[in-house]
Amino acid sequence: YIALEAANNAIRHGRPHRIDISFHAGRRTGRLTVSNDGEPLPANEPRLKGMGLRIMQYRAAMCRGTFQIRSAAGGGAVITVTFDNTVSRDMA
Repeated sequence: YIALEAANNAIRHGRPHRIDISFHAGRRTGRLTVSNDGEPLPANEPRLKGMGLRIMQYRAAMCRGTFQIRSAAGGGAVITVTFDNTVSRDMA
């Protein structure tokens, strides 16, 4: 759901040409990265202002994970969620 929300936000707010989603699951930790080449993030707005961003942060926390959003080099945004891969499946 985090990847879906990140892609929807990119389409709605960033008008990207490309959205890349990558997922890596290691033995103990995992990482989800969603990046796009759309419009840059506004520099003067709080990063977790929107409801979609807060929901993604909440979902990451439910998986004992961390949520990070940053501007991508050349425009767009990168969302990274790093999570504990040992969490029970029914928690995710």
